[in-house]
Amino acid sequence: MKKLLLISALLFSVNSYSQSIINAFAAQIGYWNANTDKYNWEVTVRTNVTFTIQNGYIFTTDKNNSVYEVVSLQSSNGREGVWSATDEVGDPCSIILKYNEDGSNIIAIVYDAFCVRYYFE
Repeated sequence: MKKLLLISALLFSVNSYSQSIINAFAAQIGYWNANTDKYNWEVTVRTNVTFTIQNGYIFTTDKNNSVYEVVSLQSSNGREGVWSATDEVGDPCSIILKYNEDGSNIIAIVYDAFCVRYYFE
């Protein structure tokens, strides 16, 4: 919970020079299935993607070097936060940061038709 609160503060701190880093070790892509109202998830793959959260932006080391600008907090319950954001080309998305009690923490980038979720410790 403390990590989520810290990251929330970092996302909205305009004058802060501090940053938070998340190192993902695995990733999984899911495509939205309108017939079932669920994602069809692909096989989880090992990855080495870093998310750097700083001054309302999330910088990644994925294959596109994606950058997300956080627009606003949509919801938060202590262990999970959801933010609306835009990516580096201006497409809207949501970012979900979830800390699970079993340590299977997730940062997910959600678009209309697909979602990529990254696993970190």
